[in-house]
Formats: sequence, C-alpha cells, structure tokens
Amino acid sequence: MVRRLGARDVVDSIRNPAEAEALRRVPGFVLVGVTAPARVRFERARLRTGRGDAVADLASFLAKEAEENGSDPAAQQLEATFACRERTLSNDGSLDDLRRAVETLVADLEKSRASAPQGS
Repeated sequence: MVRRLGARDVVDSIRNPAEAEALRRVPGFVLVGVTAPARVRFERARLRTGRGDAVADLASFLAKEAEENGSDPAAQQLEATFACRERTLSNDGSLDDLRRAVETLVADLEKSRASAPQGS
C-alpha cells in the first residue's frame, strides 16, 4: 500500500507507531496529530451513526480510550503514535475552523517543500 501513496494523499487513523514508521518511507510524509478536548470527542462520537452504544457516558468513553493506549506493540498505541507527530492540528472548533487549519497546514507544507533543497 505504501508504494501507491502520492505527495498529496492522506492516511487517517494511524494508531500504532509501527504504522507511522512504515509511512515515513513515503517521500514527503508528514505525521499530523489532531487534538480535541475529551468532552468534544465524546460529544462528536455520540452524534456519529452506530456509535451510541459504545459511548454511553463520558467516563465509559474515557475508559475505552484508555484501552486504546496500551503498550502492546501489536495493538493500538494512540499516545505513543501521537508522540511521533511532526505537526499538530487543533479540532476543538467548528468544521469551518478545521478546514481553515488544514488549508493553512497544507500551504505551510507546500511552502516548506518548495524551499527545500532538491533531493530532500
């Protein structure tokens, strides 16, 4: 799969540092961590179709997230993966806020690539 990725492709839900390391083989790959407060993530998860039973209350939601932050190298390691990021986007506002943040990030990355020495 990594061989098919291009310069403007996006891969989401990277949940293990080994996945991030595999993606680093793609020239120009940048790992972006997206943050939002727990309460915001909880409310958004509750609104998603088919997820209501998995997130009955904030405490259950946080317990589920804790399960996804283990140290098993073959399992999800969200915090360890987030620590591998080169950039961070905050997703605590509206969809328009997120769009603007993504557009700014893409413009910054394109500017960085344009000014990088050839072969980098």
